[in-house]
Amino acid sequence: MPLGRRWQQIDVNCFWVLEQDRESYNREVYLPDAYIEAIINVGAPLMLESGYGMLELPRAFVNPLQNKPLRIRAAGFCQMISMQLYPWVVKPILNIDPDPSTARVIALDADWQRFAEYLAQIVAHRGYGEAIACLQEYVCKTAYRHKHDLTFIRTAGRLLLRSRGQIRMAHLAAHSYLSSSQFERQFKQYTAISPKAYARIVRFSNLQATLRQSIHPVSGSGGCL
Repeated sequence: MPLGRRWQQIDVNCFWVLEQDRESYNREVYLPDAYIEAIINVGAPLMLESGYGMLELPRAFVNPLQNKPLRIRAAGFCQMISMQLYPWVVKPILNIDPDPSTARVIALDADWQRFAEYLAQIVAHRGYGEAIACLQEYVCKTAYRHKHDLTFIRTAGRLLLRSRGQIRMAHLAAHSYLSSSQFERQFKQYTAISPKAYARIVRFSNLQATLRQSIHPVSGSGGCL
C-alpha cells in the first residue's frame, strides 16, 4: 500500500531533534506518553537504567507506550532525532509488532542500525534538516510493506486523543462501526493495549503537559519540526 509522503501527514505527529549536555539530560525522565517514539541516537552512547543495571542502547530504537517512567542516561553530549508516531502505526510504519507496555525499549533491526550510523554522519556534515529529510525518505521506502486497513482505528484513536481520554469506549466502537469486543480486539492488535488503558495514558499525558507549562524549559535545544 504505497503512500508516498502522505503517511507523514496522517501517521506522524511530528519529528523532533534534541541536543543537550550530559548532566542536564541525565536528570531527565521519560514519563508515559500517548505517542510512540522511533529514536535515532546520533550523539554519545545511551544507556537504559534497569533493574539489571545499565544496558547500552542501540543507535535506533523505539520507546513504546510505557506504564511507568523510563530513565535513559547519556555517556556524553546527547544528540538525537525522533519520529513521534501514533501508536496504531507501529506495525505499518516500522514493520515490527507492538510490544506490551512492560517492554522498556524495542531495538530496531540491522538495516535501521546501519541507517542510524549513516544518519549520524549526515548530522555531523550537513546538519539536522538534511538528516530529517533522509529519515523521511528512508521511511517512505520501508513503510506499509503489507496491507493494513487503519481507517476505523485511526479515526477512533484521534477522537480519543481529541477528547483527552474522556470519551466513552462504547461511543468509539460505534463510531468505528464495530462491536465493543471487535473494537477492543482490533485496537489491541495494533497497539498491544486496550482502548481503556490507552485512554488512561492520554489523560496522564495531558495532565503532565499542563503541569509542564508552569515549569521553565530544560537546558539544551530541541523541538518538534
